[in-house]
Amino acid sequence: MGGYRQEWDYTEQARFYRFRPNYTPRAIDRMLLQGEIRAQGGVLAADVGAGTGNLTRLLLERGLRCVAIEPNEGMRRIGEELTRGRDVTWVAGTGEETTLPDGSVDLFAMGSSFNTTDREATLVEAARVLRPGGWFACMWNHRDLSAPSEQRTEAVLREFFPDYRHGVRREDQGAFLARFESFEGLAYIEETQQVVQPIDDYIAAWKSVRNTYWDLAKEEGQALFARIESRLRAEHTTSLDLRYTTRLWMVRKRRGA
Repeated sequence: MGGYRQEWDYTEQARFYRFRPNYTPRAIDRMLLQGEIRAQGGVLAADVGAGTGNLTRLLLERGLRCVAIEPNEGMRRIGEELTRGRDVTWVAGTGEETTLPDGSVDLFAMGSSFNTTDREATLVEAARVLRPGGWFACMWNHRDLSAPSEQRTEAVLREFFPDYRHGVRREDQGAFLARFESFEGLAYIEETQQVVQPIDDYIAAWKSVRNTYWDLAKEEGQALFARIESRLRAEHTTSLDLRYTTRLWMVRKRRGA
């Protein structure tokens, strides 16, 4: 196994990841059904960019053996604690350099992490470590921006950042994935769930976000977020009724690729 490089540091965000609503369970069930991925037979799933293990735990609950790939030590430490005693191994690595052996996994899954990598290099790595017929999957949880509560949040963000953008994570990944000859069988899955969050948890979930607009590792970033938090609390009640949609794309490694 080789080394890896880490370009994004999520140390400041790690302790807040537990406040993020998890992926819609129905989306994970449909992914496994689509890929005919069953717990029987020693299926090994790699959760790549695992964070603190939100997706890892969903895969473990469905009987899969897992290897969780995460470059950030703080994230891994929390993930290891949350999955202690389960059938999972935690490894330091990235999407571009997982450190996994060739042809070693049946599922290469990325929850809210594909957009933080060099996507082309990550798909090359996925093709290397997947067994023939294995699946690559990337997914995100998206807030319903049409909901009144989220429109108020968006307005607050644009008070501070008029050019605020959501980035690659909200783009359709299908056309990008279809370009790669090592993969076939593109499938798209979308499932929605309602989530009620107390305002404190909602604010904490925002602290788990790593972006170019505020840096919680710096005093000025902390001060800026404190002002954003004050405005969010002024706009929202004690709890928020939220709608989250899991959007998931998956492709199968061609046999012989």
